[in-house]
Amino acid sequence: MNKTREFLELVKQNPDLPIVPMVDSEIVADDGYAWWLGSFACASVGEYVSIKMRGELRFFTKDEQDEIEEFFADNLADERDYDLHESEIEKLAHEQAENLPWVKAIIVYIKLPEV
Repeated sequence: MNKTREFLELVKQNPDLPIVPMVDSEIVADDGYAWWLGSFACASVGEYVSIKMRGELRFFTKDEQDEIEEFFADNLADERDYDLHESEIEKLAHEQAENLPWVKAIIVYIKLPEV
């Protein structure tokens, strides 16, 4: 019940923010056409972004920005005809990640069911 109260308090404190469920991939790991059951894990105010990575649209929260930066750094290293120092590539990748269209929201994490 505390999770529900905490979530409702976040909504009350941030009524203009969108509510975004982040669903654990283990819940929907099949190709069927059915409903899947999940459990409410927690909710927090944070930021998320969607980017195309390796041909697939992926969603990341701000605390996963390091994964995005690694992806950008790999691409920068592959794209450059000249050598850049690793620290320069990391700085450029960080700047790219920071400049993404991050969206502030109430993020609700959904995990495997507790039943």
